[in-house]
Amino acid sequence: MTVVITGTGITSPTINTTGQKMTSSIFRVNAQTLSDDTTIGATENASTVGPLEVASGVTLTVTSGGTLAVI
Repeated sequence: MTVVITGTGITSPTINTTGQKMTSSIFRVNAQTLSDDTTIGATENASTVGPLEVASGVTLTVTSGGTLAVI
């Protein structure tokens, strides 16, 4: 992910390593359908804004101890 820190301490993300669009430091845009196998590790927290659909043949794994919040 590219993050720009300005003199005011505001972050301005652009495109992260998985190609997800991040429009500004206020809004984060995410797809409604998960298209790639994804694992959230035991020491990781993840969130997304729903609804969330997992595409056919795709696996979403939340390892014991990990957290996924769909808002």
